[in-house]
Amino acid sequence: MQIVCKRLFTKGVDTTLSETIAQGSTSEMQRTVGELVKWSQLNCLNINSNKTKEMVLGSLSKESLLCSSAVVERVPVYKILGVMVNDLI
Repeated sequence: MQIVCKRLFTKGVDTTLSETIAQGSTSEMQRTVGELVKWSQLNCLNINSNKTKEMVLGSLSKESLLCSSAVVERVPVYKILGVMVNDLI
């Protein structure tokens, strides 16, 4: 299936995904990011992988998160809605 997108304007949107994982469970975040990428492509939107960040609270995941084949940068501090959040919470 070929998707044809005509760009009339550019718009920026910030999206935050979060997940709580019980001990002994596996993360669904990679699947969720994959679904977001598919939805974005179908709706003629681009996700800027260079601006996409991941923050892990706790000591669970050592695996890298991928977004459109690019490794998402893991950060210890992130500013969201004017509030600085760190991974030591």
